[in-house]
Order: sequence, then C-alpha cells, then structure tokens
Amino acid sequence: MSREKVISAMLGMSLTCLERGMVAQSLYEAGETERFVAYAYTAVADACADGRLANAGFLVSEPAASGCAVWRAYEHTKDDYFRQGVDNMMAYLMMYAPRTTDGVIFHYSPDRPVDCFTHKQIWAQDCYSSPPFLALMNELTEATKMFAGFYNILVDESTGLLFEGYDMGSNTFVSRRLSAKGNALALLGAAEIINEAAVQNEIEVAKDLSVAATEFLNNILKFQRDDGLFHGVLNNKKTKPDTAAGLIVSSVIHRGIYEGWLDENLKERADRATKTAQTQINEYGFIQDKNAITAITQSAYVINDVWENRN
Repeated sequence: MSREKVISAMLGMSLTCLERGMVAQSLYEAGETERFVAYAYTAVADACADGRLANAGFLVSEPAASGCAVWRAYEHTKDDYFRQGVDNMMAYLMMYAPRTTDGVIFHYSPDRPVDCFTHKQIWAQDCYSSPPFLALMNELTEATKMFAGFYNILVDESTGLLFEGYDMGSNTFVSRRLSAKGNALALLGAAEIINEAAVQNEIEVAKDLSVAATEFLNNILKFQRDDGLFHGVLNNKKTKPDTAAGLIVSSVIHRGIYEGWLDENLKERADRATKTAQTQINEYGFIQDKNAITAITQSAYVINDVWENRN
C-alpha cells in the first residue's frame, strides 16, 4: 500500500488539535510541500486571539504541535502571515501560558470547566507539543528544561516510563496508566529535540539527550509485542494493541539509526511494527488500528515510512 493512499485517507479525517500538528509535520517530512503549507495556513487561520494555533479551545500545550509546520511554512514561503502566527504562539508560550513553578506548561487553560480535577494537569503526550517547537525556535534550554520537568513529574520509577497524567492542583494522578501512545509521543518529542540540538551545534546537549532517549526507548521496548505493537496500556495485556504507538516508536528507531545515535541492531524491532501496520491498511488507505482509527496512526505511518526509506 502506497504512502500516498495513507496520506489521502488521513487528509479526509476529522482532526484534534494535536493531530493537526502531527499531520502537518508528517506532510512536511514526506516532502508534501503544498499540503503541509496548507495545513500550516489553517492552523494560523484558526488561531485563538491569544496566539494559540489550530483551534485550541481549552488546550494550552497542544497548539504548539502545529508551530513547527507553521515555521517551516514561513521558511518556504517567506510569507509574514506564517511568521506572525509563529511569533504569536511563541509569545503565548513564553509569557502567558499557565505553568508549574519550575516551568512545565499545563495541558488545560484556567478557562476549562472544572471536573473532578483542577486545570493544572500535566500530560505525557505534551512532551511532543511545546518542547520540540521551543527547540526549533532556538529556545533549546527552555525546551530541555521543560522536557525534564515532564519526566520528573510523571516518571514511574519502577519502569522508567511516564504515567499518563498528573494534577498539580490536587497533587493526585489524573491517570497512572502507562499509555503506549503517551510514552511513544514523549519519545518522538525527544528525538526532535535531539535533532535540533545537533542542528544548532549543541553537541553535548544532543549527546546527553540521545543517551536519555536511548534508555527511554529500551524501557518501552521491554513491552513490545511479537507483532511490533504495544498494548494500549503498556503493562496491561488486556488492553488492545496500539498500532500508532508501534509506528511512532519504529519511526524513532529508524531516525536514530539514520542520525547515528541508535544501534542498527534495533532495526529488526522497528520492522515488526511496519509489517503489522501494512497488513492493517484497507482498500481506502485507512489503518485499522484496533485501539482507534485516528490521524495519529495515519501520520505515524507516514513519518515511519519516511525515516525507514532513508536508511
């Protein structure tokens, strides 16, 4: 099944705020210039008055997932429309976004209706949102500090992985699940920061992060199924297999091998997920992920295919 068919299916799906950023990034990495620029345009068009991109609603960190594509669109077009969108998103993150005392940006805004928790929540998946965008925008120190903050708050000491969410307002866990997708997205965020550190010639930062990311990857791989996927909750075999998580981890392995910070012996672990995902693609290009058919799964397939074909 061709990458193009998976992309075509992906473009027809309804998208969440995080998915819009990941879809745009996958199109950028696949060299789909007109398409990723179009997604970047709509992310700016749907920005909130305070600068948050992509129809953020009550979300604080997730809108930044579109920031990378908006910046790439500006680099490609030199259109100030995109530059203004980036500047507004950065101003919000650096000056206005609610955060913990040590600088970790919350998942929700204070305007969100209160449920059984407060709005002061930290989610593992947000490691993919603000930190990579900040790194791309030459705020590498802020990005690495924030990523470390996520880890310190959410880490499960027994596995070295991240719990799904914590509420700083009530000092209780929103979820103590070891979400496969949440941990995979955290790993993907780390990989993007490693690349930006290398691009900015911050070699020691890139080296330190790659060592930490390699250890984190190895901790995730302890839960890999024979088919290359992961259970939706990593340590709960009763949960459905998550194709998106498998493909995200696979893409990081291929990327790490290509960039030289992962061992080539890991390629076999990545290939398992690719083969399984290929059997799940239907005639319309949709990946029949048993956990959920989402744009994250589609975009993860595209990103994985790009990096696999570079090795």
